[in-house]
Amino acid sequence: MKKGYDVLFAFAKACLPIIGAFNHKIKLGAQGRERSWGILSDQVKNTLPKIWVHVASLGEFEQIVPVLEQLNHKDFQIVLTFFSPSGYENKKNTKLAHVVCYLPLDTPAQAHKFIEIVNPSLAIMVKYEFWPNYLNELHRRNVHTILVSGVFREKMAFNSWYGSWMKPYLKAINHFFLQNEDSLTHLKKLGFANATVNGDTRFDRACQLI
Repeated sequence: MKKGYDVLFAFAKACLPIIGAFNHKIKLGAQGRERSWGILSDQVKNTLPKIWVHVASLGEFEQIVPVLEQLNHKDFQIVLTFFSPSGYENKKNTKLAHVVCYLPLDTPAQAHKFIEIVNPSLAIMVKYEFWPNYLNELHRRNVHTILVSGVFREKMAFNSWYGSWMKPYLKAINHFFLQNEDSLTHLKKLGFANATVNGDTRFDRACQLI
């Protein structure tokens, strides 16, 4: 199944620019991912340790804002990546990170190249961003990795015949900070107990905006 996953993403990498001719959102994402390499090469500094923060879209960004505000921006360089145009296009100029770009698609080569350039000391994933090739690279390099506002449900790929192969990649995550007790129950069924239930950080963000 892993080989099929890698073939699918390699195919997507080749086809998305073509599909983008008919879909504006896909076009933004495809073009943005190509620009990511230039952004990373120009802006990532080797003189500072890096914290890599990855969110899917705008909603997940709001969840991580309280965490970003607590990070030490003087001693670390914060690299923030988005998967969706709804996040990147709205927050590409945020002052809460030093480097902001799209996350390149999850192929073995691109995950290796990205982690090689960023070389993070800490990786922070938000909610349910589980990309096997990226997790594999983080695990292989012993990068401390945490999940913030994590959600696990019964109807997730990990519990299906087509996605159960991804479970071992969760070993890359050193600690799971979860939104609720149900998520903890489902995570334990997957064989992981290194978790804490501490709620949804989006509520913290909502309180800030009131």
